[in-house]
This record gives sequence, structure tokens and C-alpha cells, in this order.
Amino acid sequence: MIRCAQNQDKKGIAALLTGSIMRDFAIADNERARIMALIEDSLHTALFLVSEREGVVQGAAAIIDGRERMIKVDAGAARRHFGPIMGTLIARALKKEFSPRTDLSSNVWFIDALVADDPFDADALLNHVKSSLPGMTIKAEITDKNTAMLAAYKRQGFEEVARKPFTGVKDTGIKEQIMLAYAG
Repeated sequence: MIRCAQNQDKKGIAALLTGSIMRDFAIADNERARIMALIEDSLHTALFLVSEREGVVQGAAAIIDGRERMIKVDAGAARRHFGPIMGTLIARALKKEFSPRTDLSSNVWFIDALVADDPFDADALLNHVKSSLPGMTIKAEITDKNTAMLAAYKRQGFEEVARKPFTGVKDTGIKEQIMLAYAG
């Protein structure tokens, strides 16, 4: 079942996002709990849809119009979870990554995140987003390393519109950011 996320879904969404981050950026497993706690504290739940089965969040998608992002950057929370120096650095990185998007026009929506362990949930979430925004353009960015979600976007009719070199964290194996669009 696809539905709007609620506050009690934060832990499930944070677990999915943390798993994705850990895979993409090869972060040591001993950091999982701190990363998950920071994400859970920082999520803007109202922007998420979740795919749920038997009361468990199986997938999540954050849909934005550009004014707000899925993570509310809170330097205090970052310092609480990672200490004063590392927390400040993490807060700066998150603020850069999750600042409001000014490049979206009124008929364009952006998928800020799509995470699911099962392709069925990714497809169901994307299908729901498309049917909920008829006539709108829906954009997304994904790294070349996230092949499972890239395949889901392509199965749902998203087309690749551009690629640019990845300029984020080094030594991750990520080479490119891929921009995708769906013209509804």
C-alpha cells in the first residue's frame, strides 16, 4: 500500500536511507547507528510517500516542489550525534546538499529520494508519483552506482537527460550524476 508518510514512519524511512547511503558511499558499518539517528531526527516526513506491507515500511520517495527538501539541516543535531567538529562538517555538507532548489518551475516536481529494497516497491512508488502529478514534469538525479533505482526509473518511463561528473565524496566508486525526467 502506498500512502503519505507519518511521524511513526521516520525510523523505517531513516533505515532505508541509511542503507542506501552506506552502500553508495562505502561508510564503515560502525557509523550506521549515528547516521540513522541523525537522518531520523532531520527528516521532513510530510514530503514522503511510503510503500508499506504488513505495517512495515518497504520503500520511500520524497517528492518536492523546490521550496523544501527532505532533510531539515540542524547543526545542533549533527553535533549531538557526531561531536562538535565532525558534526559541524556534516551539517555544512547536508546544508549544501539539501538547500532549497531554485531551478524548478511551477510545473516541475523533483524526486529528492527513492529508496526500496524490492524493485516492486520502487516501481509502485514511482507509478503513484506519476499518477498523482498528471501533466507535470518530474525530475530526479541519481548516481551511476545506484543501478537498481536507475533501472526502476527507466522501467517507469523516465528518460536520461544529462550526465555530469560526480563532485562529491571521493573514493566512492561514483563517477557520474545522472539527471532523469518524466514528462507526464
